[in-house]
Amino acid sequence: MKLKIITHERIVFDSDVDELVIQTTSGQMGILKDHIPLTTALAIGVTKARIGESYKYFATMGGIFQFKDNLSLIHISEPTRLGM
Repeated sequence: MKLKIITHERIVFDSDVDELVIQTTSGQMGILKDHIPLTTALAIGVTKARIGESYKYFATMGGIFQFKDNLSLIHISEPTRLGM
């Protein structure tokens, strides 16, 4: 599935990923390929993206998460990449 993390000014991340773990306002949620369509508010927290055997981490200060047709969109003000 594809993950795009975007702000009002730029695309921060755009790549294929195998799994996502996001922090929503209702708690932590895992997303895999072919998940049902979903739109939810993000809480302050860390988004974890698995690509093969490695992980990328992004700090988010809220935002909106949308998933449809194996495309994950995260709309945020400004992320901080925490590591690889």
